Amino acid sequence: EIIERINENKFQSSPFGNITSDYYEISNSVCKIRIELKNGIIKGTGFFLEFIACGENFRCLISNEHVIQKNLIDVNTVIYILYDNEKKTASIKLNNQERYIKDFKDLKLDITVVEILEEDNIPNNYFLTEGHIANDRLIDSEICILGYPEGGEIKMSKGNITKIDGYEFTHLASTEVSSSGSPIFLKGTTEVIGIHAGNEVIENKTGPNYGFFIGPIYSYIKQMYLAKVKLIKGVYNNRYNKIYKKNKRKKININSRHKSNYPNKN
Repeated sequence: EIIERINENKFQSSPFGNITSDYYEISNSVCKIRIELKNGIIKGTGFFLEFIACGENFRCLISNEHVIQKNLIDVNTVIYILYDNEKKTASIKLNNQERYIKDFKDLKLDITVVEILEEDNIPNNYFLTEGHIANDRLIDSEICILGYPEGGEIKMSKGNITKIDGYEFTHLASTEVSSSGSPIFLKGTTEVIGIHAGNEVIENKTGPNYGFFIGPIYSYIKQMYLAKVKLIKGVYNNRYNKIYKKNKRKKININSRHKSNYPNKN
């Protein structure tokens, strides 16, 4: 079902402004992204999110697929990140085979998720949590976007949702190049309602901004990671049970001097 309320003569409703005090702390979780490829440099915005699935903590970076393009990256690609209002930096190397990277092109969603590992040295207090995820999908919802327009300083803009079409919506908050991947908050709260993606094109002219609701995406990410954790734990448990049965026949205490027989959880 498509729900729409739009002023066709106005596609931006407010200018960019500095981060206000009520969003200053949460803005530390919003990061500037820079990816150097052979054919150029990609700039954008993203944000950190963490949750617990099957007893395992999953931390990730979320942005648009056209910012972190899985089909363009290789083992030598590095994602350079500035966060905490550009006071801190991190370099995410993608040559680690254990790093989970998922795009949502199969669902026609311009979203990519990159797992953040312990080796990336990004403290836990910079990650949004499940409590920051809003499941609202209401027309006229007032919103606030935090991002790095034109690759400059972090800025905020305000507007409202004007059209809803499934997981996608259009909005009237100001954006620019490199705003892609910015989290969209419900105005006056620290709850993320969506992810900014770009501009619609109407008769070869730039139209209203659009984004994707975070609620369904978050649920899908959690399901995918949960399946991965269960698979890993299932493989581990099968290997452990085989070793246990084998050593039991030999009457060996595997909990003492034969700990080296344990498969590596990592």
